[in-house]
Amino acid sequence: MERRSSLASDAEFGAGANSYTFAATENSPIVVDTSRDLVDANDDLTSLREAITLANDTIGADTIVFSDTVRSDLFYVDDESGGFSITDTLRIDGGASDQSRLNIEYSSAPIDGPSKNPSLFGSDDSDFVIEDLEIFNSRLGASIVSTGSGDASVERVTITGSNGTGGLVVGSEGGMRVIDSEVFSEDQAAVFLGEYASIRIDDSQLVTRNSFDSANTIEGSLYNTIEIDGSTIANRGTFSDTAIDMPYTGSLAITNSTIDVNSLLGTPIASGIALGEDVEATLNQVTIVGAGPTDGTEPTFGMKIDDGATVSLSNSIIAGDHDQAVDGDLAVDINNIKGNVAVDVLFETGKLTDNGGPTPTIALRDDPSNPAIGGADTDTALAVDQRGLQRDSAPDIGAFEAGGAEPGTDSFPQLVEKQTVPTDEINGVDPARFVIGEDGDASITYLDEYAGYQSVLGVYLLDENQQIGEARIVFDRIEDAETSPVAGVSESARPGGGPLNSGDTVMLSDLFSAEELAAHDSFGLFLIADGYAKNPEGLFDSGRFEFVDGIGPASLSTTQPELFHISGHGTWVMVIGNIVHSADATPETPLENSLNPGGQGRIVSGIDGDNYIIGIEDKGFPDGGNSSASKGDGDFNDLIIAIDAPGASSPLAAMEQIIV
Repeated sequence: MERRSSLASDAEFGAGANSYTFAATENSPIVVDTSRDLVDANDDLTSLREAITLANDTIGADTIVFSDTVRSDLFYVDDESGGFSITDTLRIDGGASDQSRLNIEYSSAPIDGPSKNPSLFGSDDSDFVIEDLEIFNSRLGASIVSTGSGDASVERVTITGSNGTGGLVVGSEGGMRVIDSEVFSEDQAAVFLGEYASIRIDDSQLVTRNSFDSANTIEGSLYNTIEIDGSTIANRGTFSDTAIDMPYTGSLAITNSTIDVNSLLGTPIASGIALGEDVEATLNQVTIVGAGPTDGTEPTFGMKIDDGATVSLSNSIIAGDHDQAVDGDLAVDINNIKGNVAVDVLFETGKLTDNGGPTPTIALRDDPSNPAIGGADTDTALAVDQRGLQRDSAPDIGAFEAGGAEPGTDSFPQLVEKQTVPTDEINGVDPARFVIGEDGDASITYLDEYAGYQSVLGVYLLDENQQIGEARIVFDRIEDAETSPVAGVSESARPGGGPLNSGDTVMLSDLFSAEELAAHDSFGLFLIADGYAKNPEGLFDSGRFEFVDGIGPASLSTTQPELFHISGHGTWVMVIGNIVHSADATPETPLENSLNPGGQGRIVSGIDGDNYIIGIEDKGFPDGGNSSASKGDGDFNDLIIAIDAPGASSPLAAMEQIIV
């Protein structure tokens, strides 16, 4: 198994089939140290324009950063020089802690000269990333970020005041990923897609407003792929505008998102979503609200579906002053509210507001008379809502979960070798932390181990019925490469010489195919106590693994399921060793877990800095709910790992307080 350091700088992004990896930067970062838009080889300064030119002329991937002296300055881009043309792989990093601000003061005349790039940041076929920038006061008559046939990623970027071709333009056969960003476009589409273009939008807000001509927020063309999750798409136009328009063949997938179409002047907006012939669309837990009151000249719809389009709508709300909630046929229609319930019955205000999370949402009215409360189909409902809050066992319809719960925030306890953790500190795990991320992945990072055993760590996916899927091996031998730096630790607990170093990371995508991983699906870990020593050599190197309950595949309600190795020839061999699971059918009782030996919960967890950490006890322990299983010391440091810790500079930073 290849292990990747958690400190690796690779970043995956892309849209749909256009996903790719932006390689770790090969060249030293180029530092911008002036906010002036100039080209002068003799001033000992590097402007953004000069930095991009240098990156274009340098073979290999480059990163442009901004010096501390200019990061908060206003950058004025010269309208005579035009936008910035990117011709080689590039990342422009404004700085995560303090966005750099680019004040675009173009004249109102379009940029149309042959030597000028028609976008602020544009490329014909190169891949690039724009991150942590604020771009405002744009009067280009052109787009802000555009791709040709290459891929671009827009991450933590705010664009306001764009009134050109569109805020974001994805060229023919190009791809774009928009993450945790805001685009406010005046007069024109926030996103325009060329033929065969694709885009994925996560945790972002896209708004078109003040349009005095027809302007859709997302304007599709032909054979587009659009994926939207955890986002808000709004249209504040004045005439026949649509939030999402896919007029021709393509695919659309929307989850946990809000579509808001309310006219500024009270004139009708055509529809929230318009889908043309041969478009395939899947919407789950989506809220569509609007449009403005009609003046009778033209009908308005929550969703307009042309003949030949195939649409699946689940657990979603279409509400507002439409003439018709859905114009057309739904191929799948599961637990939806479609125009038959008044806005004031469904929502607190019916308006977008800050209810927590990365994007504005429309809050449900938390009242038993509201049919959206607890009305979602439990088999197809998502684990979290648009804000990232956990849905309960009776999930609500739409993008917003009334009473959604924040993931647990307990601090990780101090663990002392050979010192039993008090019973009241044994808290199990928060299931909301064992959920695949928006990018379809999650990480498992080894931190430390203090155990005489040489155990094995594995992982499995859980389906909507809590059935345990095929298991994969994460670490086939848990033994640290180094002896312990902690005084008094016995040599048997940390002899060193093993294959693991703190920070070794395995991604779920290293173990499962992209088709097997879906955002918001749950997963569980299992530890085979002394599994490396007790089982035949090489058993964990090949074949496949399944948990069974004597009848068939095991589930979280199974009592101590058995694990089998199935060889390529179909031979089944039971895996030897007691097995400890992180997943639990009853996480509210952390001292108990029917999956584990003796029905005992054997995990502590908590937050340390930006990391979610779990500690595992490989044996039964005193006062753990089953005296016959009490053979261990209960110190919960037999394996310590970090789970999917986004935003953490390094899980290693948490180690100082874990072992004393």
